[in-house]
Formats: sequence, C-alpha cells, structure tokens
Amino acid sequence: LDWSTVLTQPATFTVRSVDLTDWEMLVEKWPGGQHSFPKFTRDRDEPPDEGPKRPSRVKMKYLRAGRGQFAYEDHSSPWSIVARNIDLNITDFPTYRGNATFHGGTVAIQRYVPMWVNMNARFRIEESLLHMEQVAFDTDGAKSSAVGVVDVSRFPEMRFDVKSRVNFQRMRELFFEREKWALSGDGDFTGNFHLFKGGHDLAGTFKSDLAGVYDYRFPALYGALHWTPKLFEVTDAGSELFDGDAKFAYSIKPLGTPTGATAHFEASYTDVDLARISDFYDLRGQRFAGRASGKNLLEWPNGRFHENHGSGRVSVAMPAGST
Repeated sequence: LDWSTVLTQPATFTVRSVDLTDWEMLVEKWPGGQHSFPKFTRDRDEPPDEGPKRPSRVKMKYLRAGRGQFAYEDHSSPWSIVARNIDLNITDFPTYRGNATFHGGTVAIQRYVPMWVNMNARFRIEESLLHMEQVAFDTDGAKSSAVGVVDVSRFPEMRFDVKSRVNFQRMRELFFEREKWALSGDGDFTGNFHLFKGGHDLAGTFKSDLAGVYDYRFPALYGALHWTPKLFEVTDAGSELFDGDAKFAYSIKPLGTPTGATAHFEASYTDVDLARISDFYDLRGQRFAGRASGKNLLEWPNGRFHENHGSGRVSVAMPAGST
C-alpha cells in the first residue's frame, strides 16, 4: 500500500500491487434470470447518490492473478464454461487495462460433447464496462476472434462481433455424436453475439470454398444463420451444384415449447448437368444428358426424422441441338 495519499482530500487509499495465486471463482445463473455474479459497481442507469460525497476512494496500480480458475454455470439453458490456468494482469496506466489468458478450459452445451478451449484477451475497464479490445479463442474444431463489451453491472449483458474458422467434420462429431454421416471442408463465420438476461441472440453469415456431405460437394457455399432461444434458422444459403446453382433454407422452430419443434428443409436447384449427375451416381449401362431444375421440401418433428414428409418437382430440358 501507498499510505502517502491517505491525507489528501478526498482521502485516497492507493494499492500499489496485488499478487493473487491459486484462486477459484464460481458464478451461477438460474431460471428467471437470478445469478450470483458479484456487484462491483453502481448500475449505469441508476441515479448518483444524492447524499454527501464519499470521504475516501481506493485506487489500484497493478494486479496479477495467476493459477486461477473461473467457472460459469447457466442452469436455465443449460451450458457452462470452466476456464483453467488463468493468468490475469491489470494496470492503471493511463486507465485500467490489462490482458488475460487461460488454457485447458472446457465448454459444455446441454448434452453435447464437451469442447476444450484456450483464450488470450486484451481489455480496458471504464466504470462498469469491460471493453474487450481483442479476444482470440482456440476451441475444439474452431479458431475465433472477437471484440465487444461486457456490462458488469448488468451481468450477463454482453455484445461481441465474432469471426470464426470452423471445421465441419469436427462440429458434426461434437453436436451430432451419434450420427454417422460425414462432413468435409472448413467454413468462415462472421457475425454478432448478444447475451442478455433471459436469452441470447447469434446472427451472421457464413461461407466455404468447398463443403461436403458424404461424397456430395458444394463449391462456393454461402448463407446466413440466426439462433435465439426460440429458433435456429439458415436463410439465403446457396452453392454451385453439378455445374448449376442450388439454394437452401433450414429451420428448427419453435424451440423451448412443450409441443416440440419442427425441422424444415427446403432446397431448389437450377440448370444442373444430368451427365455429371449420372457419372456421380455411377449409373452403369445408362447415361442421361440435359439440364434439370427443381425444388424439394422436407419436414419432420425435431429428433424424429423417421416421421418426415415432403414434396418435390423436377423439370428437365434436352441438350441443345437434340430432337
């Protein structure tokens, strides 16, 4: 401590340095929005105290918190994160700012396969706002970067702009562990994430040079997605397909209802090459030619694909010059 500033007006208690090791912190959130995150500051929308000014204040010049662990458990979703081996540094020059790293962390979402996660972040603190100036996440199957703001006085209120590079096959293994279908390729996601009291909102666009499902290939894949507690949907999606073009739309909604959600998949294709399709399916003894366009719709109760139903249509044009 630096006691030389105690006699100033107002009195200031200056903490020169704090060194903390082998610490643990647990924050929990329950249905209804109640949480155990400690209240460090006055809410930004609360009016200032009308009474006399506080007779003293506390300033900290440097903090080092190493070998720490932070755990957050959301019992309403449910999902959780455990950040292990945290190294946190904060200085007061010219304002409170610092950096934080951890490795060997774990993210668990509902009943899906838990994912490992490492993080490196740089931030600054302004009253109750934690400005995350640069965040790098290295997670199981993805690499991400983000910038955003966390409002500590309104926890879990936070907003982030996110960019991710995702491996499709590893995502299938994590979120569809019991399925056998194979994916291939990598994709880029750019979007924004909002976590707030009562829910979340993730929206953005994605693209991939070449995505695959089994032996099918979808060059120049693109689309947009939106995920909230009530729905997950992919819109405005498309790709090249057998020398033609395809468009896709997919949704699961409404989520979180007693009756369950319905999955909806709609695909359309234009001017695909039937000769390439014949070669792809290895139709021995016969080969088709021409250009096909069509549309297919498939719906099923989420989790019960065997109850699917749908419809479709296809039209074929003969090759140019044929009679």
